[in-house]
Amino acid sequence: MATCWGGGLLFSFLFIWVVCSVFGNSITPPVWDEDLQIYVRKSGTTVHWRSEGWADIPVGPMGLDVNDAVLLESGVPCFALWGDSHVDALQVPSDERAVGLFNSGGPPVKVIAVGGGGLNVADYYFRIPRLQRKYPNIVGNVILLSGMADVIPGKTLECHSRFLPGPWRFEESLCAPTRLALKYAPLLSEMRLGFLQSLYSKLKNHDFRFVWGPETAVARPAVVSDDESFSYEEAWNYLLTALKREGRGRLAFIYIPPTPQPAGNVVRIQDPEAPLVKRFGVACAANGIDFVDLSRNFQDLYLKQGLFPRGFFNTAPGRGHLNVLGHRLVAKGVQELLKGSR
Repeated sequence: MATCWGGGLLFSFLFIWVVCSVFGNSITPPVWDEDLQIYVRKSGTTVHWRSEGWADIPVGPMGLDVNDAVLLESGVPCFALWGDSHVDALQVPSDERAVGLFNSGGPPVKVIAVGGGGLNVADYYFRIPRLQRKYPNIVGNVILLSGMADVIPGKTLECHSRFLPGPWRFEESLCAPTRLALKYAPLLSEMRLGFLQSLYSKLKNHDFRFVWGPETAVARPAVVSDDESFSYEEAWNYLLTALKREGRGRLAFIYIPPTPQPAGNVVRIQDPEAPLVKRFGVACAANGIDFVDLSRNFQDLYLKQGLFPRGFFNTAPGRGHLNVLGHRLVAKGVQELLKGSR
């Protein structure tokens, strides 16, 4: 009996291992990068992404996509496109990302992507000068905003750096991995055992309940601050001036809306943050910074072609991260910004 149970457990484990190694997201070991002063993905590894889209991203120096790292090392003039997971773009192959599509046109100035989940302008404030010190061929910076929370004080997600009022300031946070992750991530990556990490995270974060009776709802702390007792224009003037001071060369912003997006039986077209986006664009103009709002482009994709800039074959249409159509629109936005750059 014990042999049967043991054999069954072993077979089940091996079956799950094989299936998840093909259809599951991989683990990428984090390592400390002395130049950026942050933890990055280990160079020489590959990110296998399956939960949304399907892509294999080769990792180069400083945790960048190896194609971007090659461009930086070549000395070719480059702009850095900064952003959150929409710029990191693990969901699409390298050549289908916005920077890959832009660079495929053979422009004299290339663009490289520097992104990561949950990053915001406070993170860029600290990282832009460090990357430009390492690579003098970075001639400017473009920041992709996937929502206005990125530039609103107090709207920081989880462990990331903060842009705060009273007084205006930036506070850096590294989002450092745990000791457990640093110790075991290399082994899990090498053995393609990412499903064990996923299982561990779910069990660790699950609220197990072992008592009788109805469950009482417990209020959870918000991850953002709702304190908006400040002037947006004052906040943005401080932010934009600080970013221009810390970075070298040209600074610009591109905004992408959360819409169009299915909402019940209808598709929501209008971006609820549109008035705030317009005010931010005015603040950029007042500070001599270029700003491109892609809201109309995203709307037209759906209204004229019936297509969504988000969603993949294995996810809900119109939701989640940018697909290749969305990245094409961002690439056109970058092209509009950098037209005529030398």
